Amino acid sequence: MQQAENPLYDVIIVGGSFSGLSAALGVARAMFKVLVIDSGERCNKNVIEAHNFLTHDGAAPADVAAKARAEVSKYKNVEFLNGRVVSAAKKGMIFEVITEAKEKFTARKLLFTTGLKDKIHQFLVWLNAGVEVLFIVPSVTGMNCVDNP
Repeated sequence: MQQAENPLYDVIIVGGSFSGLSAALGVARAMFKVLVIDSGERCNKNVIEAHNFLTHDGAAPADVAAKARAEVSKYKNVEFLNGRVVSAAKKGMIFEVITEAKEKFTARKLLFTTGLKDKIHQFLVWLNAGVEVLFIVPSVTGMNCVDNP
């Protein structure tokens, strides 16, 4: 993928698992041009069952993610890039991200949905890059510690 083909996206979403795909679906349905950049390293890759998703409770996370990506892929205004973002900066009113492969992409909005791996220094780097709001939503795993489904 070359930047010349898509010089400015409405939204770049970093992370293409459950949260990223959910965000991409909502943004795509609002008719905005979206780029989802995903390394393929889901933070739930070692989890056997996904929970808290209606109609998918107990399903394998890889299966949920594959089905979600297939659904989001139907929208022509969504593009996917397999890669890892190594840099993000706000330049004026535009965000610029650079991938490990040195590809550069720009967007009006930038959304990180990369999951939580307890690397707080990474969040501080993003905040220093001009990210104005950062939501951290840890999954609830208490039910997995008792005799409940």
